[in-house]
Amino acid sequence: MRGEIIPRLRPRGRWRAFVACLAMWGMLHQQGCRYLRPANYWESEYLPQSVASTLDDEFLYAQEEVLAPSSVLMAQEPICPASYEETTFREMTLQDVIFEALSHAQVIRQNGDFLSPGNPLLRSPESVASIYDQAIQESGVLFGQRGVHAALSEFDTQFTTRMLWGNSSQIQNNQFTSGGVPAGLPLVEDTTQFQAVLQKSLESGGQIGLSHNINYSSSNAPGRLFPSVYDGNVRVEFRQPLLAGAGEEYTAIAGPISENIQGVTGVQQGLLIARINNDQSLLDFELAVAEFIREVENHYWQLYVAYESYELRQLSLLQAQQIFDLVKDRKGSPGGDLSYYVEAQEGVLQAEAAVEEAWDGIFTAEIALRNIMSVMVDANVLIRPLDRPVVAEIDPNWDLSLGIAMSSRPELRKQKLAIKSAQLQLKAAENLNRPRLDFLLSGQSNAFGDDLMGARHTDGTNRPLGSAYHRLFNGTENGWNIGAEYSQPLGMRFAQTQVKNQELKLTKAIRTLEAQEMDVLHQLTQAFNDLDRQYKAMRKQAAIVENAQQRLVAAEEEYNSNRDGRAYLSLDGINRARQMLTDAETDFLRRQVEYSLGTTQVEYRTGQLLQLRGVMFGRAPQPGAGSPTLHSPMDAFIPLSLSPLPAATPLGEVPLETETLPPESPTAPMTTP
Repeated sequence: MRGEIIPRLRPRGRWRAFVACLAMWGMLHQQGCRYLRPANYWESEYLPQSVASTLDDEFLYAQEEVLAPSSVLMAQEPICPASYEETTFREMTLQDVIFEALSHAQVIRQNGDFLSPGNPLLRSPESVASIYDQAIQESGVLFGQRGVHAALSEFDTQFTTRMLWGNSSQIQNNQFTSGGVPAGLPLVEDTTQFQAVLQKSLESGGQIGLSHNINYSSSNAPGRLFPSVYDGNVRVEFRQPLLAGAGEEYTAIAGPISENIQGVTGVQQGLLIARINNDQSLLDFELAVAEFIREVENHYWQLYVAYESYELRQLSLLQAQQIFDLVKDRKGSPGGDLSYYVEAQEGVLQAEAAVEEAWDGIFTAEIALRNIMSVMVDANVLIRPLDRPVVAEIDPNWDLSLGIAMSSRPELRKQKLAIKSAQLQLKAAENLNRPRLDFLLSGQSNAFGDDLMGARHTDGTNRPLGSAYHRLFNGTENGWNIGAEYSQPLGMRFAQTQVKNQELKLTKAIRTLEAQEMDVLHQLTQAFNDLDRQYKAMRKQAAIVENAQQRLVAAEEEYNSNRDGRAYLSLDGINRARQMLTDAETDFLRRQVEYSLGTTQVEYRTGQLLQLRGVMFGRAPQPGAGSPTLHSPMDAFIPLSLSPLPAATPLGEVPLETETLPPESPTAPMTTP
């Protein structure tokens, strides 16, 4: 029979197998084509190009459009007032400007950003410092950028559970291997599996786990005690590294030792490295804020120069008009030449052009200041500096300033943290340069019963096997294991290479710190030299102003000596004297501002600018919150806020020797005869 049946079934079986394979190949081919087809596959033969583009746009821009703030959209066109007298001014001290700038400084602007073609705020905004950078770092989860909470998450207890149901029906060929089912009949089985596991990593580098398993099986095999039965266990496991990956120090640096591929996790995933990364991010923000305040002060004093230059140009215009009126009155008198009249009129026109240029300079400087302050432009109300530059001689102590710079500069503090991080990572790498030897311990209590939680006794046996949980909690069927596991790559090439790599990184970090300290030394030296040079230049310019005033007085006296009208002297001398005085006073203003900025430069180079300006870092208060108390781990991810305090004494603890400049000689209007 068997020889007759098989030849008749084989052709039919081959055709069925061929058809099944062909159908499966077609399904896989269809799915594969769909998977490999690009996202805009409908652009080919399915849809026209215009429709496909519309679908692409709808897909890309399905989210709600982000609109600009209403204050920006409703900004009015800036119209310059016609005159100085028609303008309303808002007088602000330097401390007021710093306070308002910091109040709006969610994104830190820099001087080179404004009107620059390569403005990073517009071209690469992700690289611009902001108050959110620290919170972004603290909440980081990526490799090498993990925050503290992400590092602590390695010690979170992992809970896993699953429930599986199954059924199987299989023809048996052998009665002895099927549990008593006659050959040719199916062995029918119903199964259910339940598993719940709790697993936690320990600070010592070890792992502990608690698992509970319950299995249900029902079968038609006649050789079983119960047709359906429950079995399972409660199991406790413990693993502790003894060599590589052992110890709280390694775990704090690199995190719990992983079973992943070599080089994937590295040795910089621990809590200590995450804290160092957070501190470095804060120092980056501190450096950006210090640079920001320096730029704010620079714009403030540039606006001061613009206002003072305008007033000087106004005074020069007044003098030119006085000369013109004098020449105009003498026109037609003996010796009254028309060329002198034209020359005087030309002086007035040049002075008026200088006044208009200075007026435009005020708007340019004021817009630049408002931009870095993140304040809307208001052409009807202009900011006007109330403070005056420092003119007293400042002589900071070199030794004390150098010591403060070496301990306070954010760049050096950040590099020292980098050295500490490299040292810790080298320790962790040396820890891994050992074989892996783990201590293993496990114990379990087993369960078995006709029912899961039924009566203790059941039919078919005189033993209390009715309840699986009764046998589990009774604790009579137990098991345990104890031992060790050893593993080692022959040659330890990867571990030794990692140690060498960390040694090179540490050496580079140390040499970089030495180069940075040398650079800070040179910067501070240059700042001291510039401060001394700027003070001497300011004193020299004050003498030039005094000499220009005397020259103008002499020119006026010589010109006014011709009251009898016998002859005119040339107006060239008095115009030149007036122009030289205006230029000298303008240069003196710039020298004053340069000297004041020079003191700021010394404070910046010593790393004390934020401290002396009373700027502190803190957490921004939550809306409706009365205190900054953290109630949950996610409360830590709050943007930083910048709070200016009352200004400290310039240069802090640096002893100063001051010398007051002689009072400036005011430039009086020209006296008319």
